[in-house]
Amino acid sequence: YSSKISYSFNQRLVEPSYFTLDGNLSYSPNDNVTFSIYGRNILDEDYNVLRAEESLLDLAASALGRQLGLAVAFKY
Repeated sequence: YSSKISYSFNQRLVEPSYFTLDGNLSYSPNDNVTFSIYGRNILDEDYNVLRAEESLLDLAASALGRQLGLAVAFKY
């Protein structure tokens, strides 16, 4: 969860509050290998990670959308 953020002194550039959900599930069949499935921003919340007020235009960088993946880790 992130509460409302103001990017400017005059409250013109404001990012509303938002909630993201991440998760990770891992399985280790032995001490040397781990398999994982993960999700980031599972609910696909749309929000900005950066906003800037410039003299000619305003800039914004959106966060990545839903990410799902698999991972394998080895210990040796």
